[in-house]
Amino acid sequence: MFQYILAFLAGKLVSDFLKKERKEDPESTPSEASILGLTASGKMKKERKNTNANNNANNNANNNKSGYRHYIGQDTTATSNSRMCFYCSKEGKEHPIEYFIQYPCCGQFICCDCIRQNRRQSFCGECLTSLPQNSNAMLFMYNLLDKGGLRKELHHRMLGRCFRYGQDTRMDELMSFPVYERMPKPCPLLAIMSPPSVGRAVEHFLEAARDGDICAMLDLADTYNTDFPNDPFQRNNETAEYWFQRALGKGNTICPIAFTRYGEFLFWERRFGEAIEKFKIAAIFGHSKGQYKYAQMMLDGLGKDSNDATTKEAEVVSNEETTEAIEWLCKASVDGYYGPSYTLLAQTLLNISEKTFGTAELVGKSHIPRVVQILNLAKAGKYRNRRRNPKEIIEEADELLARYNCTKQCSNCGAMGSESNPLLACNRCNVTMYCSKICQRKDYREGHKFDCCDREGLFDFHSIKMKLPWINGQDSQERTALPMLQSTSKKTLSEMVDDDTDEIYGEEELDYDEFLLSQMMLRMRKNLETYLDRVLGNTDTSLNLEKKIKVFITQETDLNEALSFVKAMQKIRKLGNDAAHRSPEDPKPNQKECEEAVREFRKQKQDYEIARARVGKQDHGMSELSTVQENTPTVQVTSATQNTTEDSLQKKPKKKKRKKKKKN
Repeated sequence: MFQYILAFLAGKLVSDFLKKERKEDPESTPSEASILGLTASGKMKKERKNTNANNNANNNANNNKSGYRHYIGQDTTATSNSRMCFYCSKEGKEHPIEYFIQYPCCGQFICCDCIRQNRRQSFCGECLTSLPQNSNAMLFMYNLLDKGGLRKELHHRMLGRCFRYGQDTRMDELMSFPVYERMPKPCPLLAIMSPPSVGRAVEHFLEAARDGDICAMLDLADTYNTDFPNDPFQRNNETAEYWFQRALGKGNTICPIAFTRYGEFLFWERRFGEAIEKFKIAAIFGHSKGQYKYAQMMLDGLGKDSNDATTKEAEVVSNEETTEAIEWLCKASVDGYYGPSYTLLAQTLLNISEKTFGTAELVGKSHIPRVVQILNLAKAGKYRNRRRNPKEIIEEADELLARYNCTKQCSNCGAMGSESNPLLACNRCNVTMYCSKICQRKDYREGHKFDCCDREGLFDFHSIKMKLPWINGQDSQERTALPMLQSTSKKTLSEMVDDDTDEIYGEEELDYDEFLLSQMMLRMRKNLETYLDRVLGNTDTSLNLEKKIKVFITQETDLNEALSFVKAMQKIRKLGNDAAHRSPEDPKPNQKECEEAVREFRKQKQDYEIARARVGKQDHGMSELSTVQENTPTVQVTSATQNTTEDSLQKKPKKKKRKKKKKN
């Protein structure tokens, strides 16, 4: 009995000590659950310890980069628009602030990628506090308030959101709580039992806003700017504007996200001049949505001289303003992960190219790479018109822009992503999304392989700027016709067989099938052999390809172009031999290597034929071929002769010439 009393007193002393120390220094003291280990096993404690160590090291190394304040001048700071997740900080990933969710127990931020990976965990990844689900979440928040949690304003804001939306959940632009994210949508019975109470939500928002929480100020402003038909709460735009202004910053500290939200409020109030100023400030300080909104207003010609909406249609956007808008859209697309900027950038470039060069035939099928390719063709003077029905062109353009919802649906079949089956991004351009590897392979074959490019080059403003017609002085009449690509509406037999093969075997490679690629290289080897027979006038079937190349070297020593042509021949011969004698243990053939080899062979072949026609050298007959064939035993075929260099190609013909002179 005496032992139980001592254990009870010791536990109470530890609990009182933790509560007292938490009140004195809440940021430096870990939570009670993390110390006592009530919800974690030994392995989880060890992982948490390593994670904290990595987190602290990365936070110290990136203090100026991912902190909560950026110093702009002597007396001006701005809230950070990006931060690093404590889970994936060791990988050096930095995301926009809208990409994060905040835990209510310890106030730590976690990115959405880590939330998706740890979806089934019912405890905080930092302090290991057990997180309730569904109807127990509100009781959990009240208990944290009673115990004096680390972030009282955060708890008030979360309770305010719970009362405002009832038991419903939705992702906020700034931050949200994963407990509410896991809650189901309200059924009619649940909506009757726990209806939204906007009045109580405002009370909690006010408590958090008085403590200086900017997120609560924005929630409060949105609440006063919204109509609630089933609630006695009255809308008040003046109060909403007051809280928007309060959220802009305190003292010399500004919040770019608040400037964007305030600019949206002014835009819907038709105060375009003030709205574009707020969007410009948000864009300068790096908020991606502010960059998108500022570029959109510049392209629409709003906010120049007057706030009157009747004059906006008469305003003309200059080329300099269009160039600046494209620059902001490129920044928002690369750094902001903001989907609508993709659409506006593509539509802007499409309008520019059509006004300058006429209606275009787009090569490929994906989003922005197609309009970037238009500018590439325009710069090269190879832009082409399409002689088709205008309605058909408009429908195709609408379909193109409709596919820009690439972050939410599959680019091939249109299936929407979910928590259990998230969409997969293209590894190269990181723009198109797919629901499965099968859809990714189909979309790649049907056109994405023509326009897929690196993301860094995709939204490179400098390269896009140099292709604009008013920058490079491109004339609208400088265009030539290009060969029409095969339509993908009716697939060929080869394409249908490829799709069916991928569905059965589920290969992960995006290039050609292994069998098809091997057959192509065997065909190229046969083409090379037939070409040499025609050039040499050979009818002897006993000569192999290697000996035919040696005969060609002997006859074409006077042409410098023949040396490069022979090297291209040797490459085709080697790839063809590898395809013919390949075993299952050998590595798969590389499509890129095969394409480069065939392209180089055709180029060197063309240069050789032009040089041969210029010199006027006639083909040698079989008489000289038989003479060389008698001397072939003197030539040793080794591995070194297969990879012929320019020096060896120059020396060997000279030796053979000397032998001929001695015989004569």
